[in-house]
Amino acid sequence: MPIGGAMRGETAPDMVIGGRYKLVGRLGAGGFGQVWRARDLALAVDVAVKEVRLDDAVPHALRGELLARAGREARNAARLRDHPHIVTVHDVVEVDGIPWIVMQLVDGRSLAEELDERGTLPVGRAADVARALLRGLDAVHRAGLVHRDVKPANTMLASSGAILLADFGIAVDRKDPRLTAPDMVIGSPGYMAPERWQGGPYDGRADLFSLGATLYEAMEGVLPFPASNPTAVLTEPPRPPVRAGRLTALVMALLRKDPAQRPTIAQALDMLDHAASTLRLPITQEQSPDRKPSRVRPSGPVTISHTRQALTRRSTQDASCLLALSFVLLGAVAGLLRDAHVHQGHYDRLSGSLVVGLVTGAVVGGLVSSAVGYVRGFFLTSDSVTFAHESITVTQASAARSIRVRWDDLSLIALTGPAGGRKDLVVWFADEETGRSMRLERLQGLDNERGLAHRLYRTAAGANRPRQLQADQLTAPLRAHAAELYYEMATPPMSHLVGVGGGNILAVDGAGSLWRYAAPGYDPFEKTRVGAGWGKMKKLVAIGGSNGDILAISDSGDMYRYHGPDYHGPSRTRVGTGWETMSHVTSTGDGTGDLFAVDDAGRLFHYRGPHYYGSQRKQIGTGWGTMNAVVGVGDISGSGSADILAVDDAGRLFHYRGPHYYGSQRKQIGTGWNTMTNLVAIPGSGTTDLLATGATTGHLYRYTGPAYSGARRRRIGTSW
Repeated sequence: MPIGGAMRGETAPDMVIGGRYKLVGRLGAGGFGQVWRARDLALAVDVAVKEVRLDDAVPHALRGELLARAGREARNAARLRDHPHIVTVHDVVEVDGIPWIVMQLVDGRSLAEELDERGTLPVGRAADVARALLRGLDAVHRAGLVHRDVKPANTMLASSGAILLADFGIAVDRKDPRLTAPDMVIGSPGYMAPERWQGGPYDGRADLFSLGATLYEAMEGVLPFPASNPTAVLTEPPRPPVRAGRLTALVMALLRKDPAQRPTIAQALDMLDHAASTLRLPITQEQSPDRKPSRVRPSGPVTISHTRQALTRRSTQDASCLLALSFVLLGAVAGLLRDAHVHQGHYDRLSGSLVVGLVTGAVVGGLVSSAVGYVRGFFLTSDSVTFAHESITVTQASAARSIRVRWDDLSLIALTGPAGGRKDLVVWFADEETGRSMRLERLQGLDNERGLAHRLYRTAAGANRPRQLQADQLTAPLRAHAAELYYEMATPPMSHLVGVGGGNILAVDGAGSLWRYAAPGYDPFEKTRVGAGWGKMKKLVAIGGSNGDILAISDSGDMYRYHGPDYHGPSRTRVGTGWETMSHVTSTGDGTGDLFAVDDAGRLFHYRGPHYYGSQRKQIGTGWGTMNAVVGVGDISGSGSADILAVDDAGRLFHYRGPHYYGSQRKQIGTGWNTMTNLVAIPGSGTTDLLATGATTGHLYRYTGPAYSGARRRRIGTSW
């Protein structure tokens, strides 16, 4: 039903705006209109559509002019569509003089909603918000625009980890001379700059004041000026912040009443970078319970190394196995030779001397290996790591090398590696020139927005490298001395990897938490926790949809559909039973919501959604019991049916073309896949690529399709 009138209250779901955008449901409303989820009928994608409405207090004589200007400036904002920190404006449609702004639909929530639900942000997270909004405003101002409504409600926190500036419905061209009109004070009280309240000329510096108020509220939980006194922004200084810590100077500078005294965007970014490299201050007020407070590093140095006794014990363990085995073999050979001589080659009577030889070899081998290990341990020198107030120093005895890194030079430090294996102590430098000067080994799979990853030290997994320290020796001092720089990466291996919309993936850690990783880099430091209690689920399957819905099979064999983007119990619906007999379940990968499943007898079934009971299935193959991994990849061969990739017990990768999936329809396209687990197709990525994790290394690899050979893979992560 097309929409014709523009009277307030007439807008409703199922209306079609401009002959193209069908309204689905209202997302929110404010003083300048309401925002709707809509379906772009031309492109078959979901978008956000804002109907620009002005408050009744706006004089009637100005309403038409302001609405027309809002439409013009939204079109101007469309020039910023490629900026990573600005919500893209796709289109502007006018209906009866009312502009409707068609924007990118962000999968996430606003900063205002985040503050309402979880409380104030920690300083580090607030710094991320500040950096993203400063970069977004820089692009806005360079385009000749003033946003005029920077606030938490217009700051979007995407589920991918991105931070975006939204809502250009009241943005204006800063060169418009009518900005000086005293009756054009439009914005959100509490965030507006003094010069805007005074009705005088203003420019992009007014947006910086609003940013200061936004950051203040994000960390303090209240606005900088008391709401009981509307003129406080003109006459009173802001309340001194108590939780802003190292961002206090930046926030107070942005809130200066004289716009000429506020920092420029470049200066504000410099202040932010300086704050990131300074010592973290303690939190002086209680934070919300799920936020980690800043910590103060201990003042005294702590050195971690092996004692002489530990070196001797580790050296003995390292030497004992091989030496003891050697002497056992020598003893066995000696026993065999003696018996052969005594009994003149009749080996059926050799048991007595053989047993004596084995026992003697074991005893002598144990004594000799202990002695060798003791002597070796006496002369070995242990590696050491010294944690001081200003720095961390790593000394590698075998390489006679010592490296000292200042905490202030780092943006992040972490221990990463598979559970029970060797782990890397990885550092990211705030200034990459410093990192290059250290000549440390690069770890490209862990590069992220904090910089390039470098290995500072590699720990030992057991006693086979007696000099090297073990990861558990470093964890406690890292927490204490690195403070907020230390990131604790999950050591339990990730399981149940599934691909969801936009190329993103979901994974369950060893604690049963469900995490969303954003494409294309799947940065472990930007993952988002979207559920808990998932350790009880046997299998996860992504079936697409605008919210990235997934299916999960419980231990009892019930199948549930979880509605994204947050995957909690209340959002689930039971859609099937009897799935406990299925060994493999995968989406068909073609966006239909259908499934492929292999039962314990090796039969392949096709289930048609959205309900997955026995009556909805059809057998389409046999002999699938030898397959260790099965993944639907959609129609990548052009056959008109969804294709399947499968790995058999021998590690061979096969490509099956539909619509029937028997041995005659398959083609071998790879080998060596028995070392890979968690094969994942990436829906919404626009590619036929696969993700897979190394069964022993824990590395995450991306394979370029449709060949999927080892030569066409690249490592994009560790600790999976």
